[in-house]
Amino acid sequence: MKTRNKSFITGFFLILFLSLISFEARASYPDNYQGRLYRLCKVWGFVKYHHSSVSNCMVNWDSVLEATLPMVKSATSNAAFNTALMSMLNAAGPMALATTAAPTLNPKGMINIDNAWMNDADFSDSVRTVLDTIKNNFRPHNICSVTNDTDYVNFYSWLWFPSDTAKIIASRYPSEADRILILFRYWNILHYFNPNSHILDTPWDSTLYKNVLPIANAPDATEFYGAFLKVAAALNDAHVAGLTYSYSINYPGYYLPNLAITYATDKYFVIKSEITGISVGDIITSIDGHTIAEMEDSCRKYTSAGNPAVLRRDMYTFALSGAYNTNIKIGFTDSTGTDKTVSSTRYMYEYTDYYYANEIGDTTTHWKVIDCNTGYVNMGNLQSADVPAMYTALKNKSNIIFDIRNYPNGTAWDLAPLMLPTQLPAAVFFGPIVQYPGYFQYDTSYFGVNNNAGAYHGNVIILMNEQTQSQAEYTCMILSLNEHVIKMGSQTAGADGNITVFQLSTDLYAGFTSLGMYYPNGDSTQRKGIVPDVVITPTVNGIRHNVDEVLNKAIAYACKNGIDENKADELHSEIYPNPALQDITVKSLGNNQSLKIQLSNIFGQVVLNDQMIGEYHSMDISKFPA
Repeated sequence: MKTRNKSFITGFFLILFLSLISFEARASYPDNYQGRLYRLCKVWGFVKYHHSSVSNCMVNWDSVLEATLPMVKSATSNAAFNTALMSMLNAAGPMALATTAAPTLNPKGMINIDNAWMNDADFSDSVRTVLDTIKNNFRPHNICSVTNDTDYVNFYSWLWFPSDTAKIIASRYPSEADRILILFRYWNILHYFNPNSHILDTPWDSTLYKNVLPIANAPDATEFYGAFLKVAAALNDAHVAGLTYSYSINYPGYYLPNLAITYATDKYFVIKSEITGISVGDIITSIDGHTIAEMEDSCRKYTSAGNPAVLRRDMYTFALSGAYNTNIKIGFTDSTGTDKTVSSTRYMYEYTDYYYANEIGDTTTHWKVIDCNTGYVNMGNLQSADVPAMYTALKNKSNIIFDIRNYPNGTAWDLAPLMLPTQLPAAVFFGPIVQYPGYFQYDTSYFGVNNNAGAYHGNVIILMNEQTQSQAEYTCMILSLNEHVIKMGSQTAGADGNITVFQLSTDLYAGFTSLGMYYPNGDSTQRKGIVPDVVITPTVNGIRHNVDEVLNKAIAYACKNGIDENKADELHSEIYPNPALQDITVKSLGNNQSLKIQLSNIFGQVVLNDQMIGEYHSMDISKFPA
């Protein structure tokens, strides 16, 4: 995803972020090997990024850790553990004393700065004194182990970790010390530079404590990689799932049968099949004897997904994949309601067009004119070179449908100055300051040009689903700046913002969303994604008959219910508070005071029907999940 404006802004969102800062209550982890590794990781990472000598790569800090680990493992008392810690801290050398005043930090940017752990009662006075000295004398500076890579020279990565990559571990199954080193590097990178640490299901500290022993004790390469995936899954970030991989370890595997599935209306349906006996629209019920519910539970342990929609999007690979030429037994229900089982073989590589060529919508068209004075644009196909002719042809149409159930080609940057009537703020970014690990600042992006005489004044209809991720979600935000916009489809992936990619060993790569993304009003998009105004998802009948129900709904809307000055009152209302936990109130902005109200969840399932009589109507939502 691109950003344009690089000037940091300060002074707002303070109330929002003070409400979001919620550090885990101090866990009293036991004084045992697991608890000591947990504490060691935090001390080692803090010194790595804050000590005057270590942060300037004047000390081989990885080697110091590997020399310390045997002492920690053999420690028979807390005193022995602290002796090992002091040995490591002494190896860093004396902390340079500051000669300038510490900078004044804005509290809203301190989401990853929490030094209360240094007061852990299991640390000796000597250890705490050294940590306090480092903390009190740290001043922002260029740190050798992290830098901005805004030109995307390395892996197209927003941040770059040069010293870690220069010391990659050249082993498919690293030693116990190297496995621990890999975890410590990874955990601390995310601890200091993840802008979304405050919205994890499990606090990052707890993830470290829970997983440090499984990684240290992993008996083979496959178990090690599986344990690492569980750590990555705790980040609740769809980017993480796509950026975390091993070249040599098949977990669960990279090969699938010639079958593709998708999730809709509470079931997994076949959308493509070359297996005799299985047809498009058949409902998958089991894989190798495991129910779909069991497969989802297993997938959840190893897949980083910010919301259920993206987890189920990725289930097609997790459920079906395995090693090359292995058998797979598929249970399904056909169109007659008959339960069947078919056996097949996994032989197709996961990253082939067979699985990637499943985008819905008009996949062959860049743009065209359709019924009801409406234009259709497939953003996955539209190229920058297409934009001038496309806009010339469609700018006077009553409606333009932008299909973003795909990954665009950066054309929102070309469309915005043509379509928007004036310059408008599209998003607020929350970016890490690499000179001060754990600290973040804001940046705002603007799109459009002032006094644009050629702006579009018709209706913009945006189509989205769980395939809408990253730049696609940002594209939704940019196009939503138009005057009359309605978003149709289902919840997007909730992984928007520039990515960071790094290499932890010869065999292991990882990454994460390293730029926080917010609407100008302060609402976050991470995990939540772009929320549609009209929720509509595919159905079994649509899948079986190759009908694109989302696009059809958009066309019907354009033909019958396009937003115009005469109908705006009928179509709009105010809902508050938002977000809400107990009650919501609906205020009608139109003249019709007797309305039917339907409340749907993000999957399109109706959970409440109600009747509104009068200008205001309240509903109890406390029984529904968040």
